Amino acid sequence: MRREQRGVSLLFVGVMLILIVGAILAFLALFGTSHQAGSLADTAARLAKARDAIDQFAAATGRLPCPTDPTASTGDEDRTGGSSTCNKPTGTLPWRTIGLRPDDGLDSWGWKISYRVYTGAGSLTQDGGASMVQCDTSVSTDPGLDANGLCQVDGSGWHTLYSDFYGTKGLKVTDFGTVTTGVAYVLVSAGPTGYGSYTATGVATTAAVSTDEVGNTLATGQGGSGFVARAASAGVAASDATHFDDVLAYRTISDLATKSGLVARDWPDGTAAASSSIVLNTANISAALGHAASPGNLGTGTLTLGDATITVRHGSTAESLTLGSNAGADGVGGVSGFGGSTLSSARSEVLHLDLSATYQNFAITVNGFGCRTSGGVCVDEDRMRLTFYKDGTTVSGPLTKLACNAGSGLASYTINVGTDFNGVDIAPRSSTPSATTVAFYVSAFNTCASTACTTDLDTGSGPGGNHCP
Repeated sequence: MRREQRGVSLLFVGVMLILIVGAILAFLALFGTSHQAGSLADTAARLAKARDAIDQFAAATGRLPCPTDPTASTGDEDRTGGSSTCNKPTGTLPWRTIGLRPDDGLDSWGWKISYRVYTGAGSLTQDGGASMVQCDTSVSTDPGLDANGLCQVDGSGWHTLYSDFYGTKGLKVTDFGTVTTGVAYVLVSAGPTGYGSYTATGVATTAAVSTDEVGNTLATGQGGSGFVARAASAGVAASDATHFDDVLAYRTISDLATKSGLVARDWPDGTAAASSSIVLNTANISAALGHAASPGNLGTGTLTLGDATITVRHGSTAESLTLGSNAGADGVGGVSGFGGSTLSSARSEVLHLDLSATYQNFAITVNGFGCRTSGGVCVDEDRMRLTFYKDGTTVSGPLTKLACNAGSGLASYTINVGTDFNGVDIAPRSSTPSATTVAFYVSAFNTCASTACTTDLDTGSGPGGNHCP
């Protein structure tokens, strides 16, 4: 063979070798990338399976499990009795406790899955710690959490408001830059490198190096970031301070309650404690104002006494409150552009009580309210209209009360509303049957849990009494 031919043959063989090697390298790279993607997907599925099992455990027990000892092989949570703390707060998934197999406690690379759970104030691992069943979705009187940080029912039947339960609890996760608080638990795979984890036989691997990966090995995460989920660092050595390949899954406290059926209920409202009878006299009004009150315009449209805020309006227009007196007793009325200091039907005035709690019984004493008599019988009676509200919605009324005492002195009434209310409108109505203008002061009121509800100015029924039906 001539020398030129041998050279061409060698060149051809060299080119072919380069192409073959390139194809092999490309295949290996593609295989490695595909294999890595498959491992990540499989690990994500394993974390999801573990999360579902934890949720089911919470549904059955009302609490979350503690982590297991990462050096042990039993898969049992490491918890003492009903304690709110866990013996191995930086342990691994308690696969046996939550009803899984040993392999379910490992990620795709054979590392044990780490498990972190909130055990601070109101720990989720204590007995009943994950349950909001005794919480209420809406309350007027909130007893708050009990000494263990759990939902409770107080002596009057009020349930804790559900937002109290998770308002101050939980771990923190910075998830691709978004901070999520109120996290119940976190599952962590240490990724392909396994730094900061344990082998299947319970041997600690190389300690994590980067700040984010170190944080993911701690009981509550790293500083202000808590636990961190972010993109894996490509082409960075595991020993480098910027390396990251952890894979996380977590559940917030509110989501845990939903998934496990431990959500708050709309419980029937409890019985509100009675406020003391509020007498609208000069001394009490002066104390509420912070200065001496004088008869006439009080210079304010709002007055707060006890748990009640008092306002007055003319039609739909707010006006100032007034202080007046009649028959030896003080009372409150309103000032409008028409003058006067009582509440008047001619001016369509309404005195409104806004209450900080809900009640079912109400008592009121008004002044300057009576009837005209003929032969000792009331023939023309002043009228008062009462309307009761719950959060701005009418729940009872308008109810009409008629005067039963001759003259225009004090008249007292007890109204058993029979449903929760936290607002009352008090309005004079023209007398019946003559349609004469009616004007009076409100001298006292009371809100009660009991049906035996009276004001301090109520002198009872019968001769000399001012109580009307």
